[in-house]
Amino acid sequence: MKIPELWGVVNLTPDSFYGGSRADSVNALARAEQMLAHGAHAIDIGAESTRPGAIAVSAAEQIERLTAFTHDFSRAFGKDALRRISIDTRDIRVMRHMIDCGVGVINDVSGGSIEIYRLIADTGVDYVLMHTQGTPQTMQIAPHYADVVTEVRSYLEVQT
Repeated sequence: MKIPELWGVVNLTPDSFYGGSRADSVNALARAEQMLAHGAHAIDIGAESTRPGAIAVSAAEQIERLTAFTHDFSRAFGKDALRRISIDTRDIRVMRHMIDCGVGVINDVSGGSIEIYRLIADTGVDYVLMHTQGTPQTMQIAPHYADVVTEVRSYLEVQT
């Protein structure tokens, strides 16, 4: 049985669903350091909000935000410490770039795709598959579940 891990969450976007996770380039590293000092095993970091109604952020902008953070993190903790970074994104271009930078986990909030599964298989990074029903722009138009637990589980089983 795997022991549960505590993960810290830092969002490099001003419109994240949870205000307490928001950080800018000035304080993101300090927030991550504090979380690790308090026992976090990993830091999940995103540069695009996936809250309902959020506006999409380009891959280039996400990469710019995330690369600046991972550069600072690597300088503070060493290149090997990047294995403790999880990248929260829907975009395979962001995933690919951040894997090339040395991060250890992809938190795929897109719900998965064949191309993403190939990337994960080819690179061997750890992978978190999230459930989604649409995009942030459409997910609240008409969400419906008769049995949410069964339906989300089935979704995840089909995706894998």
